[in-house]
Amino acid sequence: MKIFGERNTSTNALRQLIESNSASRVLPSMARDLRNPSGLLLHSMHRFGWGTHFVERLADRNFAGQPPAFAWKHAATYFDDLSSLDGALVVFCVRHPASWLRALYRSPYHVTAAREAAPDLTAFLCTEVPTFRRENLGGRPMHPAALFNAKLTSYGDFMTQLDRAGIAHQTILFEDFAVDQRAVFSRLAPFLHSPQENPTLLEKSTKGGDEDAAYYADFYGKARWRDDIPDPAWELIDREIDWDLAARFGYRRDV
Repeated sequence: MKIFGERNTSTNALRQLIESNSASRVLPSMARDLRNPSGLLLHSMHRFGWGTHFVERLADRNFAGQPPAFAWKHAATYFDDLSSLDGALVVFCVRHPASWLRALYRSPYHVTAAREAAPDLTAFLCTEVPTFRRENLGGRPMHPAALFNAKLTSYGDFMTQLDRAGIAHQTILFEDFAVDQRAVFSRLAPFLHSPQENPTLLEKSTKGGDEDAAYYADFYGKARWRDDIPDPAWELIDREIDWDLAARFGYRRDV
């Protein structure tokens, strides 16, 4: 199985659920998964908070030239040769655009400097965030909403390629995972090796924190995150998100 998804879309949690409850294994998605010396060094650097220019460039070098089966999980899915995915299930993790933008501001993986330069969410939405070579978007900085649009566009294009190649794929909504992990696992079970009939579900976030599964089910199932987005930020989101594109993945502004 190969998982693609933006930051803060439960890619780690989904991987843990799958690998804890089946004999299936998720294909490499982070530098440490490549099991080479520089990848393991990068893992240690990230653990100690070394998010420097050098670290990001070293990560780019690790993923340079990798086929889609070994690409960075946060990459835009523009690939010419799909042969490395033969026989695999490709899973796309997506999230409501406004919820995702709020999450990127609160947990700005790989874009910390841009987050620190913005005093609030509205300002952050007007700030260009860096992209990296391994992100497969040409390395150009982008506003957060444009980054979301670019990733979903790439997923849609890639799904068409996968269909033509006869490669199975599934889309997992972040909100569905938060509300009912068991139902998500049941959807994926036909594609897994020896899936558990009664999977052990995650009770806590893989990123730490005191909130439990019931909290996430309530907070995201009832879209309580909307209360954290001020009107000026909503105006920017309305203007900059491609809502027709978002609708293809089941999302609309009014949730």
